[in-house]
Amino acid sequence: MAGRLPKGADLLSEIRHQGFRPSRPVFVFLDADRPRPKIYCDMPLDIEICVRPGEPIAELDFRSLAGLSIAVSAPANNGRLRELLLAIRRIQPEFIGGGIPSENMIFAWHPLHGWEYAHV
Repeated sequence: MAGRLPKGADLLSEIRHQGFRPSRPVFVFLDADRPRPKIYCDMPLDIEICVRPGEPIAELDFRSLAGLSIAVSAPANNGRLRELLLAIRRIQPEFIGGGIPSENMIFAWHPLHGWEYAHV
């Protein structure tokens, strides 16, 4: 689990280090490279973490996501998505929800209820 932070997770780590937590779910984008958010003092901040294509998920550190609600977006239901979800689940988040738009699929995980999937 120890390794470097995915793109955008350094901002989340700094917020958590100061004793705060995001008021909304943290967005994790698989195989995407989104621009870093612009931070303004008068608007809520959406935390977006990107796992770039070709980045080995096993080398990334997701500990800053512990205890938070997480929304995952992935381009396809493949081994990388499964590996990402297992890595995130190991750090014990509050909730995981997400979707695969190309396959019209949504999924959710809760510590008490486990996994749920639906094709919409």
